[in-house]
Amino acid sequence: MNNNFQGDMGCYEGSILATALNEMQNQKNCCPRYAIGATGPTGPTGPAGTIVEPVITATATTLPAGDDATATVTGTYPNLTLELGIPQGPTGPSIETPTFGATATVLDPGAEPTATITGEYPDLTLELGIPQGPTGPANGLNAFGGLYSNTQQQATVDQDAPVTVTLDNPMIGSSNVNVTSADENSIGITEEGTYEITYNVVAEAGTQGTITVAAMNGGNDIVGSAKTVNLPASNAPVSISSSVISILSAGDAISLQLSSTAQVTGNINSANLIVKKLN
Repeated sequence: MNNNFQGDMGCYEGSILATALNEMQNQKNCCPRYAIGATGPTGPTGPAGTIVEPVITATATTLPAGDDATATVTGTYPNLTLELGIPQGPTGPSIETPTFGATATVLDPGAEPTATITGEYPDLTLELGIPQGPTGPANGLNAFGGLYSNTQQQATVDQDAPVTVTLDNPMIGSSNVNVTSADENSIGITEEGTYEITYNVVAEAGTQGTITVAAMNGGNDIVGSAKTVNLPASNAPVSISSSVISILSAGDAISLQLSSTAQVTGNINSANLIVKKLN
């Protein structure tokens, strides 16, 4: 049967048409009780829907190597879980542990440092190139030296008649000073600069008196170097020491001298004189 019926009542479609045709056949009625009327007015707008953002967490499980990866969403909206199954990768190749040697080469000052790895794996060499650093400042002792005597010297010091202390042995390691100067018993200065001058004299007196020991630069005593002591008439040794800083010039000659305001007779058991350039 044709499912479309065209008549004064309009066109019937779908299940309504089927029902209408069925009634017409059974009741021999050309006016079925089902008819399509005109389209009614649009109804009011319904309330706005609510959208809930899902909350998604994730888990990951390691699967045996060779399995297919999986991804499953579980839970009840909006609380969802993404469950991942990730197959383990294949075992990588074994790697032999390398052995390293190292060398270092000094480069010119100002050059860029270098680092190179040479050799065949696993036997490798790390070759370093290290630039030389700049020359540092003077260490302050690039000129030093001394004289000494361990031989007992008899000495008589008269008023206004100073006595030069005998210093007949140069100290080992003296540098940039003249310890074999033409001026006997003196240290010859070869470099201008600021020097520290120290001395020690061990003396004993047969007659009581006052004695002054001073470091001398030529015929002049060095300011601050003089040390005056009273020697008892008991032949008891007395140690006389002093230290002073002075500016010296090339060609200066440094020595030790004894003086007194009255005659003093005694012995000098030992003496030493040291100079050190500070700059």
